[in-house]
Amino acid sequence: MPKITQTQLLDFANLSGDFNPVHLDENFAKNSYFGEQILYGIYQVFYTLEAHCKKYPTHILHSLKATFLAPVGVKNHFSLKSLDSKLSHNTGGGGEPTLLKKAMVFLSKVK
Repeated sequence: MPKITQTQLLDFANLSGDFNPVHLDENFAKNSYFGEQILYGIYQVFYTLEAHCKKYPTHILHSLKATFLAPVGVKNHFSLKSLDSKLSHNTGGGGEPTLLKKAMVFLSKVK
């Protein structure tokens, strides 16, 4: 995952309207429950989507489900790993086949 700058976080806060200090204020975040500045969850989703679209530029995403198992610190180094990826045929309500892409993707901490 590329390094996230404080300027990028502030730009994101201005776009989203989310000014929670656990995302923006390193000193505040150090004294919070998490003990460090936390990356916005949706920022992680955007990063994952960008990586997926670069790898599979012809796939069309019909839906998205995100589950956050643990907070991601702004200063942590993470890698993107695809654990399961498959294409399957499905018939929609009209009986016409549609191609669905299913993938499990995780951001994992680099040790």
